[in-house]
Order: sequence, then structure tokens, then C-alpha cells
Amino acid sequence: MKPPVVEDLRIEASQSATLLLHVMPGLQAVIERTFREMFVSALELRRLHGAFAHDDRFLRTRVGGYVVSYLLDVDAALVRIMLIEPVRPIDG
Repeated sequence: MKPPVVEDLRIEASQSATLLLHVMPGLQAVIERTFREMFVSALELRRLHGAFAHDDRFLRTRVGGYVVSYLLDVDAALVRIMLIEPVRPIDG
């Protein structure tokens, strides 16, 4: 089996995440670019350290005004977006 490369990356989304991606102009492109960059970093970590550990817990990252919960499977070259939530400003 050949090692994954960025061009192999698939980005899938849950039904609720897909709905939000379709109604927010530009959000899908920003999220896709963000995850491609993160995948490049994961591949580099694997190259440098020989492994990239992951489990079935969600990872989270902030993309613009949203927090994106996702699963990353480097071996399968797959990002699965589970939830996209707007970030609420902290009143203070």
C-alpha cells in the first residue's frame, strides 16, 4: 500500500455539517483549505517521527467564526467533519 499524499485526501461531512457548508458562502473552501494544510502537517509528522497516532475521539479546530469537530484518519487520507458550531463572543 502506497503512503497517502495530499491529493488522496477526502473530506466528508455529517448531514448537519453539510447543510451549514451549503448555506454559508465561502465556508466550505476555507474549511477544505484548512484541512489540506493540516493533512500536510500530519504527513510531515509521520515522516519525521515514523507514526501519527490517532484514535476515535474528535479533534477540534477553529476556522474563522466556527469550531469544527472532526476525525482525522491519516492512513485512509480522510477527514470526517462531524459538527460545525458558531463561536459565541465572550461578553466581558
